[in-house]
This record gives sequence, structure tokens and C-alpha cells, in this order.
Amino acid sequence: GELKNQIDDLNASRGKPGITSENDANILRAIAIVTDQLAVEEGKLNDMREKSRNIQQTLEGIERQRNDLIKEHAWRQNALYQSQLMMNGQHEKFNSLLGLGNQLLMARQGLANVPLRLPQADLDKKQTDALEKSRRDLELSRHKGEAKERLRLSYAADDLGLTSDPQFQTGRQEFINNGLAEWRNNEANKPKAKGGKTEGEKTEDVYKRLIKQQKEQIALQG
Repeated sequence: GELKNQIDDLNASRGKPGITSENDANILRAIAIVTDQLAVEEGKLNDMREKSRNIQQTLEGIERQRNDLIKEHAWRQNALYQSQLMMNGQHEKFNSLLGLGNQLLMARQGLANVPLRLPQADLDKKQTDALEKSRRDLELSRHKGEAKERLRLSYAADDLGLTSDPQFQTGRQEFINNGLAEWRNNEANKPKAKGGKTEGEKTEDVYKRLIKQQKEQIALQG
């Protein structure tokens, strides 16, 4: 830098002819002053470099934390999604096992009531489908409202090949959720039954009647 050039020029002038001892002493004092100034400037420069390095390290740490938070959020969202898929699958398997248990219980009761059964003929596809439909209808009759609609949609998903196997979970769940949403909309859009009033409407009628009576009493007193 400029200060270093000044020191070099001063050192070079010491060896020139005609320099007295007094001149040389003055040059040395000047060199000492400039050297001190150079040390101060270098110290400031080192401080600035250190501060810049600390700021850079802080920024890198913040960026790492941000990336870690983004990764953790994505992981939690994925874990929640997988958990919901598993819960829905377990719910459907439970209903299926419950239906199978009822069927086995009925079959066992039937065997107990009939001491001897004749060998049964093999059923064709039409008969098998009809029997499966009757089993499903029986199971559906044990449910009401949204639970019944969910079970019906799970049967429909099975017929489409959207089974509870992991590779079909996303498509199966979307099919069932869409069907349930449509069912809820249809239920909400159904006209109210004529005749009986709701509890809220009855309460409002009582309130209006009391207000009317109070106004009539005030009018009579006036």
C-alpha cells in the first residue's frame, strides 16, 4: 500500500550521497512514524477480515438451520400422510375381519343346527357374485349414515381393483374420500322434512311469544 511505499522510499534515501547524520536520524524517525501507521492500518484490516469471517459463518449457520427445518417439516408431513394411510387401511381391514367373523359364526351355527350336510355343488360365477352381493348387503344393513356409505365405497373400490394393498392405497383413498364428499353434499342438499320444527325454531317461537306478551302487558299498564 501507500504507507509501505513511503517506507521503501525513506530507506532508499538513506544511502544517497550528501545525507548527514542528522538527516539520517530524521529519516529514521519518519520511518518509525510511518511504520506505526502501517501497523495500525494492518490491525484495522485484520479486524475487518475477522468480522467478515464471523458474519459469513453466522450466515452459513442460519442457512443450515433453515434447510434442517425445511427437511424436518417435509419429513413430518410425509410421516403424517403415511400414518393416515395406515389408519384408513387398518379401519377397512377391521371392518372386513368383522364381517368375516360374522360369516364364520353364522356358518358354525348352521352346522350345529344341521347334523348332516349333503355335499354342495360348485357355484358358477353368477351364483358366486350373487352370494357375495348378499353378504355385502347384509353387512351394509348393519351400518348407518356415513359409516354405511364408507363401507359401500370400500366394496366398490375392491370391485375396481383398488384393494388395500400398499400400491393402491393412494388411489383407493382418493376414490373413497371423493365418494364420501359427494354423499355429504347430497345429504346437506336434501330438503328439510315438512311438519315438525327443529328445537331452535321452537325456542325462537317461545321467545317471540313472550316478547309479545310483555309488550301487551306494558300497553295495558300504560
